[in-house]
Amino acid sequence: MIVKNIKFIKAIKIYTPIKIPIAIIILSPMPEIILQIILISIYFTYPVLKKWLSCHILKMFLKYSENLDFIQMDDIPNVNFYKKTYPELEFEIMTLDKLHKRRKNISNKLIKFHRINFFQIIYISKGSGNHFIDFERYDFEAGDLILISDNQIQSFGRNIENDGYLILFTENFLIKNMLHRESDSLGRLFNNYLYPPLLKKSIINNENLLNIFQEMEFEYNNEELFHKEEILIHLLKIIFLKISRIQKNLIPRIKNVEWIQIFSKFRKELKYGISQTRDADKYAEMLNISYKHLNIICKDITNLSVKKFIDNYIVLEIKKDLATTDIAVKELTYKYGFDEPTNFIKFFKKNTGLTPIQFKDQLKK
Repeated sequence: MIVKNIKFIKAIKIYTPIKIPIAIIILSPMPEIILQIILISIYFTYPVLKKWLSCHILKMFLKYSENLDFIQMDDIPNVNFYKKTYPELEFEIMTLDKLHKRRKNISNKLIKFHRINFFQIIYISKGSGNHFIDFERYDFEAGDLILISDNQIQSFGRNIENDGYLILFTENFLIKNMLHRESDSLGRLFNNYLYPPLLKKSIINNENLLNIFQEMEFEYNNEELFHKEEILIHLLKIIFLKISRIQKNLIPRIKNVEWIQIFSKFRKELKYGISQTRDADKYAEMLNISYKHLNIICKDITNLSVKKFIDNYIVLEIKKDLATTDIAVKELTYKYGFDEPTNFIKFFKKNTGLTPIQFKDQLKK
């Protein structure tokens, strides 16, 4: 794991004087080991020289630190879809109890923010807790359903006194199995602007989701491979249909299907065009509608003006970049179409109350 941009003060705070000298001895090239041993022995013998020697040791530490594997990166990692069982099947289901036991073996990485490149559906069968999605906290209880899209940043809560089911799958899994309609509907089912990611038990009513999740887990763990993938696909399709029915009842005020389609296209254009323009008029032009029409649609679906929606979208994307990369403020300035860093920082602070650096520091606490 490569360590990037570790400041001296941070290294002093995190690593004890014992760890640093040992790391230097282990990682230094052979010709330098003798010199390092001499310097380290002086470090412990002559306290008056500790300040100078500490700087030297930290410089050596930074020089060879990219060979270390015990350093925790500040950046939020990207998590790719991977599993040992049926690796060719980009689909997995497990109980939350199993997930909690797995957490003990992966240094509690699940409670830290991470970006996923697959879709997740979580059903809570008992207990309660919380889950963070794109830095927003959602409190859940038994009977609730949580939907998390690819490219979102999430974190599991510390409370493990709950159980249920976790489904993971990729868009490729749907496309491979000819579920193009389901693939196209992902942008609607997992759209946090149209629907909240947490569907409460009171909204779900009597959809009998627990039995479907139980059947799916049984099939996934069934040693009989004949028609396994087809059965899993059909069960997933049933869950999609039930989620769609739940969401339909969730927002009966939006009856104009065409508006939802336009809004989905708008989000897609925004995703790929944000580095070119933040001008709402330009996006309306791309969609072949007037600014006024786009603004009406946006307000109806999100309760935000189209300009405010664009600003919120940009702020969230900036937060993701700050949380997952070491990209400089200057680079972010031009990536999001600002003419200079000062304007970029003002924009971010106006919408979050923090500067980009303050936001990044807040994540480290």
